[in-house]
Amino acid sequence: MLKKKNTDLKKETKKTSGNFNIGGEINTGNTQSKIFSFDGELILRISNTRLTAGGSLYEKEVNKKIISSYNRAYTKFDKFFSEKFYFLSNLSSFEDKVKGIKNRSNIGLGLGYQIFDFSQKSFSIESGIIFTKKEDIQNFKQNLFGIRFSSKYNQKIFEKKAEIFNDNEFFLYSNSPANRILFSKTGLRFPLFLNLNASTQLIYRFDNQPFLLRKKSDLSLIFSIGYSW
Repeated sequence: MLKKKNTDLKKETKKTSGNFNIGGEINTGNTQSKIFSFDGELILRISNTRLTAGGSLYEKEVNKKIISSYNRAYTKFDKFFSEKFYFLSNLSSFEDKVKGIKNRSNIGLGLGYQIFDFSQKSFSIESGIIFTKKEDIQNFKQNLFGIRFSSKYNQKIFEKKAEIFNDNEFFLYSNSPANRILFSKTGLRFPLFLNLNASTQLIYRFDNQPFLLRKKSDLSLIFSIGYSW
């Protein structure tokens, strides 16, 4: 009996969760347009260690011209030193050639606080230092140092049949004038059958120092079908 109890405790310390979503749209006629989107995330928690990896793709084409496009990939390693607090290291990469960004790579260290983490809802906040290597489509390169802030919130609603989520990542750099970058994702996910679901996401991107003649902000509304566990 004692061996069985110890085995059960070990099983409880391991937890995996994740989701991936695919969306698209094609219009023909006077205006021809195509939209493709993909995003996914995997979270593995073993005892006091947590690994997160994910990414997203988005492209919108109108009359055979790409008017909006970005690629984003990230990974994060968390090491809990108490029930709520953890050290973290993170890597990420971002590309948006429409907005003049050939590549923006980040590496950082920081501290996180897990406010709560239940099966019905989860909320965490993080802050730390960040080093960024940035290259635009004219091959101009920059090395930037700054501070990273992030938050992540998920909650089951409607008797756990649906889920709302909100992820935010904010960078504040030390260059003058200070460069500020924000990536925000807010959405609602509804179950269809088995582990399949339909989701709606609102993506907001902001850069107060955009490339020549580009706008500072972009807003995308995405409808997709996905799988989560």
